[in-house]
Amino acid sequence: MRITVLAACLAVVATNAFAQPSPKHMPDQVTVAGAPLRLNGIGLCEYGIFAIDIYWGALYLERPTRIAKTAIESEQRKRIHLHFVRSLTRDQLSRAFTAAVEYNAGKRIARYRATLRRLCAMMEPIARGESIVFDYVPARGIEVHVDGKSKGWLRDPAFSRLFFVLYLGAHPPDDGLKRGMLSGRRGG
Repeated sequence: MRITVLAACLAVVATNAFAQPSPKHMPDQVTVAGAPLRLNGIGLCEYGIFAIDIYWGALYLERPTRIAKTAIESEQRKRIHLHFVRSLTRDQLSRAFTAAVEYNAGKRIARYRATLRRLCAMMEPIARGESIVFDYVPARGIEVHVDGKSKGWLRDPAFSRLFFVLYLGAHPPDDGLKRGMLSGRRGG
């Protein structure tokens, strides 16, 4: 019985994995606060032991680089575009951001709590095929867009740097996602 249930679960996961949209629809260039940004790379974020596809993540930069530290620390306009291939609730998104910030901030978490609460308040349920976009503008912060609607700004410079560490630092949500975002390639 267990083997039958496990086989059925694996069949559903495998069917969904092959049915997921590819990142081909993401443009090679976008404009953020009047500046053109080029696609730096795209990666797939997978979750769990069954590698369930969650979203495609694209990194856009004014000055593309394959070096994580440069992408994190450079004062240039940047975009992280998350295109979801699986629906998630507001609570799932909030818990994921909270866990990532807590893990990457470590003992400095108290410094980021207020901005993290603001980010979580901006989240809403996301359906398959929808996107969350984070546009960083130096001296202004990160503008958050959920399914094409601006949800406001995160104006904390320290949090802005930490936000890019979440995806490009030592502990990204998925190593393949980080590699893809820094690859200089389209992915898929």
